[in-house]
Amino acid sequence: MPRPKKPTPIYEKTHKPFRTDMDLVIGAQKGDESCYVELWDKYFLLRQKEKFSFINWCKNHKISNNIYQDYVESWESDAWEKFRNQMAGVRINDLKAKGYTPENWGITIRLKGYFEVVNRSYSNTIIKKLTNETSNVISYNNGDKDSENVSVFDNIACNENSDNDILKNYAKKLFKKSYSKMLSDLNMKQHKVISMKEENESISSITKTLGIKRKEANEILSFAKDRLEYWVEQTSKNDGIPMTYNDMIEYFTSK
Repeated sequence: MPRPKKPTPIYEKTHKPFRTDMDLVIGAQKGDESCYVELWDKYFLLRQKEKFSFINWCKNHKISNNIYQDYVESWESDAWEKFRNQMAGVRINDLKAKGYTPENWGITIRLKGYFEVVNRSYSNTIIKKLTNETSNVISYNNGDKDSENVSVFDNIACNENSDNDILKNYAKKLFKKSYSKMLSDLNMKQHKVISMKEENESISSITKTLGIKRKEANEILSFAKDRLEYWVEQTSKNDGIPMTYNDMIEYFTSK
């Protein structure tokens, strides 16, 4: 006997069932503010889960409450900004061409990614702040051409004695191998964007130099990050030391 279908949650502001994710995204892209708000409210539990994920990260890394409390207080506003800015990048026509409909498509995974970016940005900022205050910590960006690539997606720092840690040392090598494989997935235009980003060029400078739109530049960076995450998982699995991208970052930042 098939399981009964779960009832659609009711949106308390309208006293009606929440609209589908696709319909809300379409409305948001047309400038309907109520669609932004409804979609934001629809994923309240996911937001709370990701916010507490950041808090747990701080506690697990023994970060003082005095340090991370300000970030917790600003989490909602920063997540909201990321949420709004990225909404235009949802390519509805492409989704429909692949057979997705309002009934079978959801934005959960994408939203989770947006919120994880906020967490990663906060954790990197905290690590950078703490390492700058500690004399025995040096930047992983030590002049080696391969290691300079670290700054493209995350400001990662590590302890001077990190080479004594087998997993941390492996994480360094894993990044280099995965980054190289990620580059092989890119076309010429994408290579140029990544190359300019490696040189710490701003998005405005990149778009002006290459004659592309900001949206396209951001999509290229997002694609490159996705491929990097993929190759981290595949390469580490093949090496017999399975790691996710976040695992690799954890080993970089662990003491």
